Amino acid sequence: MDVFSLVNDEKTINLTEDNYHKKTYRKYPYYQNEKHFAVCPECKNPILIVNLYNNQVDEDGKKSYPLYARHISYDVKGIATYSEQSYLDCSLSNPSSITTGGKRSPGAKTSIDILDIIKNHYSTLYGFMCKTIGIRINDKLFKEMIANFTSEEGHLYRGVTRYNLPYTFLYMTDNTKIHNQFLINKNPIAIEIKKAIDKNCTEFEVDGTYIKPINKFEKGKYISLEIYFTNHIVNSSFNDSMEIVIQENINGEVEEIYKKKIKFNDKDLFINKIKRDKRLKNIVDLFI
Repeated sequence: MDVFSLVNDEKTINLTEDNYHKKTYRKYPYYQNEKHFAVCPECKNPILIVNLYNNQVDEDGKKSYPLYARHISYDVKGIATYSEQSYLDCSLSNPSSITTGGKRSPGAKTSIDILDIIKNHYSTLYGFMCKTIGIRINDKLFKEMIANFTSEEGHLYRGVTRYNLPYTFLYMTDNTKIHNQFLINKNPIAIEIKKAIDKNCTEFEVDGTYIKPINKFEKGKYISLEIYFTNHIVNSSFNDSMEIVIQENINGEVEEIYKKKIKFNDKDLFINKIKRDKRLKNIVDLFI
């Protein structure tokens, strides 16, 4: 992996030699017996920093001794106590797509945390999902998404984490219709979708921000504007990506009208908003 965390700190830090020096102050407990340690951002197990001073480039410009962090299966004094179950449940132990990484146990901390976010921070989850695809998801569609995620036991997949939940939540949604929904005004993705609909669709248009059929539905004619998500990739720094695909379906004949790869570069943005929600709730609970 190419990220790390500090003791008693959930922030995810990109692993570079400079970052590691600045954050650890080159002191115990991160420096022990000529080895360098840190904490896994997800499972909180100890990790070993490898090639901290041998991050070299060969004659072809390729890293011959790349800097990285890996899980270790023993306790490290002052860092963390090793938990086998947490390691097995950790998506960073084997970055993968959502469905190919296997499942964690229902009692795993990450599984419980994910369900807690969905149940108690659904408004924040909803906001991130809408912003990601540029569409103001209506109540009916949001209900379908919740039903689909829970029926698939999405919280158990190792590729689904607290950090990427809004995106993996979308990814696990089946092909769904988006006509009669509203685009989010001034959202960059929404602007691209509007242009694609106006340019490539024969049966749909965007009226202001409202996606609608150009003409009334004709009897015996099936038309639909659909969205689905594909090619989800999990990497070792929580910088996931996936593709949005929008297609126009006319009597079963499907034409792709928009496709875009989305990268989730800000790994802490969503989880930091959840933490802020919790802090504000704790303040309110003191008085009400």
